[in-house]
Amino acid sequence: MAATLQGNNTWVRGTANSSIFTGVGVLDAIIVGATAAGAITLTDTNNGASTRSVVSILKASIVEGTYTFGPNGTSISQGLSIKLAGASDVTVVWRKG
Repeated sequence: MAATLQGNNTWVRGTANSSIFTGVGVLDAIIVGATAAGAITLTDTNNGASTRSVVSILKASIVEGTYTFGPNGTSISQGLSIKLAGASDVTVVWRKG
């Protein structure tokens, strides 16, 4: 049985640099809706400063599917940002706190 993903969902498409949330939170999953045309980079980022740590990089041409970050997700300490290097269609599943 597949896990049920609960929390906030943010849809990002095209080529974009987007802030998903600021502050402390948890990254639960990335849902790739169409084969990625470029790499997808997720960073723990303080947008007020230039502090960022790479959380994950999903390779270009990764296929459609749900990619989870462990049973409890991955902790984010400053805020979550996503960079789409090529035209992509992804949903980020996350929780605050």
